[in-house]
Order: sequence, then structure tokens, then C-alpha cells
Amino acid sequence: MPSDSLALHFPEGQNFTCTSCEKCCRKPWKIKVDRVERESLVELESYKSLKREGYQPLEVLEENYELARPAEEGCYFLEDSLCRIHGEAGASAKPTVCQLYPFQLVRSPGGYHISLAFSCPAVIAGVGEQASQHREGLRQIVLEAPYFFPPDLKPPTEITLTASYKVSWDSYLALEKALLKELGRSQDLSDTLLGAGAGFLCHGSRSEELRARVKKELRELLPHFVVPMMAAVENPDSPELQGEFVMRLMGGVGVDSNLLGSYLESYDRAFSRDQMSREVLHRFVKGQVVGKKLITGPSAFIRIFYLVCCLEILNFYQAERARLSEEKHFSMSDLEWCFDLIETELPKFFSSVLPGIESLESNFLDFVETSTAGT
Repeated sequence: MPSDSLALHFPEGQNFTCTSCEKCCRKPWKIKVDRVERESLVELESYKSLKREGYQPLEVLEENYELARPAEEGCYFLEDSLCRIHGEAGASAKPTVCQLYPFQLVRSPGGYHISLAFSCPAVIAGVGEQASQHREGLRQIVLEAPYFFPPDLKPPTEITLTASYKVSWDSYLALEKALLKELGRSQDLSDTLLGAGAGFLCHGSRSEELRARVKKELRELLPHFVVPMMAAVENPDSPELQGEFVMRLMGGVGVDSNLLGSYLESYDRAFSRDQMSREVLHRFVKGQVVGKKLITGPSAFIRIFYLVCCLEILNFYQAERARLSEEKHFSMSDLEWCFDLIETELPKFFSSVLPGIESLESNFLDFVETSTAGT
């Protein structure tokens, strides 16, 4: 593997040291285990001990495996707040997914770009050492997990900005730099991101008036995507209830929230009221951008619009939880709950909302093309 392809780029201002809070070991996440990892795991005494006790630590998953989890409990290998695999054979013996968390890697022509999962309480708190201090450990994981990080996989040299427009890597980095500058002074992250999304749609046009109009219309259409996403996560198994949820909340009639166990009167934009929440959200959004999550497809516009939807949903539920608890100050538990929602639950429904966002993108591209041709 060429040295430049293994370069690791870390976000500034992000800190992390594991606090052994056990959360990642207790969440019902699917931890995939490949055949090579399985061969090592089954030789461990901790694995054999669990088998002797009648447990099945691994489940078959489409010709591969995943860590089994007892209902409503944590990983079988969790004991006294520690991982038995780690204790017996070291960190490198754990499944790759466990070794990586909370780090997320995206491959680009410049190497791997790192972001952190804010579903981890330590990441939200920003405690511990600088993220870059984990460089050698992550580099070793990349080298030892070719099934996760294929060494011969060539990243695209062009970035899909929209469905009809690609830019060079250097051009994308220039756009990203401008966006980060705007985010640095932003008081409304969603608005700033929508402005960037409008710029992507209008790429090639110098009309500031056109960009402002596209941004304004994106803002007006945003609730028609945010509320259906909320409906999906509130009623995942019932399209009928999802439709009723959207109709009632958009109509200002009000609807019961399964997630909160309360009544939602209507949908309105919400903002983080305390400075600590705002600081965390700035770190989160900047991490998404510098971590190159916007280039993970299908287009940078679709990813930036989806990110805006996630922010709007996070702010809405955070405000509702604060209203229910009558909490007037920063609540770590509320913010942690909200990040769980947008990072763990909402991605399950991305494929279902994708056609709608793709249609939105296509309609605006046609509008921009028509508007530009008429000038």
C-alpha cells in the first residue's frame, strides 16, 4: 500500500479517551465478525468458557458472523465493565468494528479522513487526549483488516457534487474550506449548510440571486423531509401510522410521540438554547465535513441535505425533552439521547428517504439549468 494512501487525517479540536462507560458494549448494534476474526475468537479461553456455560457468543450472518447479544443486555464478552477478549488477548484481538469505535474512516485521494461518532459520551464531552494520538493504533487496524480497508481499492479522483456535476479533488477541497470558514462564524448551522447545498446545486452559476432563491426554497421544503423522517423513526413498522403522524404534526393537530411518551403539538424549528450544546453541535458538524462524510454518496448535496435533516430532528427532540423535564440548562443525557437518535436510528431509514431527496435534487438541477439558460 503506497504511503500516501495510508495517511490519516484527524479533525482538529476533537478529543477522545475511552472512559469504560460500557455504552458501546451494551447497545444492540450488529458487530460483524469475518472468518479470520472468528478463527481467532474461538481459540480464546473467554470464548470457550462462554460455550461451556451454554452461550452462543457468535451468530451466523449471511455466511459470515456477528457477535451475539442476549436480549436487553450487553455483549457476552462484557464483564466488570471490561472486554474479556481485550483482557485475554489485547485490543487487536477484538472484532475490527469494536477496535475502531468511535472512529470512522473515509477513503479519499489524500488518504483516510477521520471523524468520531457522537453516540459515544466521551466524544460528546470532548474529554481525553487529542484524537490524533490514536494515529498508530488506527494505522495498524487499517493494515490488519484488508476486508474492511482493501489496499488495492482506488478512491475516485473526482467528487460527485450533484447528480449532474463532478469536481476535481482539489476543487472539492476549496469548496470545503469555504464551508468550514462559514461554519466557524455560523449562528445557524442548518442555514449555513443549506447555503452550501444551494451552492452545490448552482455550481457554475455566478448568480447570487439564484443561489439565494434556491436556498430559500430548500428551507421551505425542509419540513416535508424532516417530519416524514421523524414519522419513520417513531413508527418504524407501520406506514399507516407514519402517514398519520406526518399529517397531524404538519397540520398542527398534534400527535403522540412513541419515543418521548408525550404529545407533540406541532412541528417548528428549534435551536439549542445553551452554549455547551451549541459548541458540541459545531464540533459534530465540522467533524462531518473534515471527516469527508459528505463525499460518501450518492452526492455531496444529498449528504449535506440529509445532515441538515438530522440537525433539525436533533434540535427538535432536544427542545421537547427539555420542555418535558423543565430543564433550563445543559443536559448531557438529553444530548446523548438525541445523538443516539440521529446516528444510530435515523440511518436505518436513509434508503427509504433517499428517493425523495434524489427527486428534490433533480428538480432543483432542472430549475437551475432553465434559469441559467434564460440569462
